[in-house]
Amino acid sequence: HRMAVTDIKIPDKYFDIIRCNHVLEHVPDDKKAISEIFRVMKPGGFGILQVPINLESEEILEDRTLTAAERNKSYGSADHLRFYSGKGYINRLKEAGFQVEADDFVKTLGVQRLRLQEAEKLFIVRK
Repeated sequence: HRMAVTDIKIPDKYFDIIRCNHVLEHVPDDKKAISEIFRVMKPGGFGILQVPINLESEEILEDRTLTAAERNKSYGSADHLRFYSGKGYINRLKEAGFQVEADDFVKTLGVQRLRLQEAEKLFIVRK
């Protein structure tokens, strides 16, 4: 199935588990996408929603006037529309209704696996 994450053509409370890996930074309306993920998750369900995290900022960096070259420099990729901070991202997920856990599990692996960086946290959401 192909569909926009901002308009998921699935009934409410459908999925037990959702994994969204490095998608939201590309979506113009990430709040709508997060809301849709919440909508289609069953109560008691959980998800892992990964995005690039800017460890040097407390706030989400998001400026729609930046050129692709400026986004590449500021956000790490020309096709990223924002650069999340850990605190800002957690707050955005909570605003949608999720309970959020930022887990350091990746550090226990000792090596890069599943395309996760050692300093990366797993953002686990629960409904």
